[in-house]
Amino acid sequence: MNKTCCRVTPVNGYDIPALEQWLEGMASKGLLFSMTAGPLTLFQKGTPNALQFHLEPARDKTYDDDPELNALYEEAGWRYLGIFRKNYYVFATEDRSAQAHTDPDTLAYVLNRFFKQKLLGGIGLLLGNFFLLAFFRPNSLSNLLYWLRWFPVETLYARNVIPFALSLTGLALADLSWLLGLVRLRKHRIEVLSGETPPRPRRSGGWLLAVSILILLPVGAQLFVYFFGMDYDPYPLEGSGFVTLSEIEGVDFPLSGDQFYNMDYISHGDTPLGPERWYFQQYGSFRHDDNSVSLNKVPHLEIRITRYLLPFIAVQSMDELSRTHDYDYSLEGYGKLTSGLSLDQMLASRGETGMSLILRRGNTVLQAEYRGDKDLTDYLDHFAQMMEGL
Repeated sequence: MNKTCCRVTPVNGYDIPALEQWLEGMASKGLLFSMTAGPLTLFQKGTPNALQFHLEPARDKTYDDDPELNALYEEAGWRYLGIFRKNYYVFATEDRSAQAHTDPDTLAYVLNRFFKQKLLGGIGLLLGNFFLLAFFRPNSLSNLLYWLRWFPVETLYARNVIPFALSLTGLALADLSWLLGLVRLRKHRIEVLSGETPPRPRRSGGWLLAVSILILLPVGAQLFVYFFGMDYDPYPLEGSGFVTLSEIEGVDFPLSGDQFYNMDYISHGDTPLGPERWYFQQYGSFRHDDNSVSLNKVPHLEIRITRYLLPFIAVQSMDELSRTHDYDYSLEGYGKLTSGLSLDQMLASRGETGMSLILRRGNTVLQAEYRGDKDLTDYLDHFAQMMEGL
């Protein structure tokens, strides 16, 4: 039987009287403090017991016990239980009349030192605010509302809006938790000095930190992926199953010798807060030194594929992409392909110089831009197989 359980700490981490009262209440239910892990507090299940708790602020953040302090408290009848968030040494006793500090001035001094320590810790929080918000700051904030109105899916994923919004929300909650904690810590020190008997402390504020950490976890995962270069993972064109310009124009069709215009690999990337993306392009051969050549007239194929978390986001993306061209040619008649596969949505736009195609299969959207005189609809089966094999 597992004798360890955990609870979200519902009390602000700097509200010492409320934390002590909460730990006492948990002990009365048979849950004795063991350790902490972020916003969680771990308990050992046992016999319900009426205990008095005391949290002694540490001089500095620590993982280690203080043998001298433990011995001092043991002589006074207190039992050492562990460390709370690297900030406090936790002691408990069955003697409800026991006092951890008999001198209010000494306790006030300890609390004042702890208050200044946490006040200075706000510098690190401020730097964290600046770094995250600057790192994920969306481009063109002034035009953000316009783009969100007309192209919400592409704007959310292409302009760092999601990680920025999560960072802003999570940091605001963490900042508020820190400020409220300092206010309550200062109030507790004043009460100790004045000898006032404080009213029953409120068990609140801990959820601010818990929610902020929950919100910032995916942001941290996004930073981790960026930092270690895990957001980009290209792979060779050979064996990828992608439709190529050579397949459309014929194997003898001359391709550009420039790798920038004639990719021999599939660009591929994925992040925790963004969709998975693939990109591939090929151009026909052209003279780079001929300024009269327009790349829009050179035969080429450009493929963009995006896999979203949910199909309804892909549907919205299809709608947004359809606004960039006059997609007046629906391919609904091709719902069942000769390969036995199916496509959920199919749109095409034909022009004088080529053709554009948008296909959706589940939560995956494919956009193909082609310049040439061939018909992309002849390759619907291959496109469907591409999407199936991703």
